Amino acid sequence: MGILELQLNIFELVNIDPARKKILLALALTCTSFTGVALDLLWRHLDNVTPLIRCLPPSLWEIHGQELVSEVLVCAVESCQSSSHRNFKGP
Repeated sequence: MGILELQLNIFELVNIDPARKKILLALALTCTSFTGVALDLLWRHLDNVTPLIRCLPPSLWEIHGQELVSEVLVCAVESCQSSSHRNFKGP
């Protein structure tokens, strides 16, 4: 077993803790050799798409109050909804 596999096994134990995000972030910031594995685990399970949308250029999204508004997300949702209606074949 290599060093990366050992780190992954140890960090997977942290990944089940309720405070997993804070712990994995702390591990990622602690040591450069921890960064890759910790960030991989942080990005593996997202609560919503907000972190992904915020990776896009700021001209494609904005914050209204506490809501993230993105034309890209609106188009994606509309596209999914319209394509699911076209592909739906009732009973």
